[in-house]
Amino acid sequence: MRKGLTRFGIATVAAAALAAGAGQAAAAPATVSIDGSMQVLGLNILHVDAQGQGDGPATGTYVATGQIGNTPLPVQVTGPVTCLRVQGNTVSLVYPITTAEPVMVFAPDSMAIQITVRKGENGAPNMIGYGLPMPSSSFTDCLPGATPLMFDGTIDIS
Repeated sequence: MRKGLTRFGIATVAAAALAAGAGQAAAAPATVSIDGSMQVLGLNILHVDAQGQGDGPATGTYVATGQIGNTPLPVQVTGPVTCLRVQGNTVSLVYPITTAEPVMVFAPDSMAIQITVRKGENGAPNMIGYGLPMPSSSFTDCLPGATPLMFDGTIDIS
């Protein structure tokens, strides 16, 4: 009888460990939507419209349109979101530049840009950090960077 209880106890512990491990499965990849304007000295200078899904490798779209105040300029950069990282209320993404208007000065997808946005909490404003174009091959991840500029818009993370 004791041997049967011991086997039962071991089987119960093993089953509980498996169940606990299954309960700790990786969370679903983040889904992010960003729509608003980066500001410098209170003036809108770049409108950002991005959607993405992933955790590291990602899919999505990115459009950045130059602006002065609320007036769009004929300057636009687009690309796919290829990397996405979420840390709490902060999102970082990388997008290779696929098109640029009015003139593309390098081969499509050869250069990429990383942005980081932080959703304001407890009355704090939304913030953004925007990188310079770098060779696409130089991005091995997209961990969040600094967010020194104001961002007037929405940042949805789910």
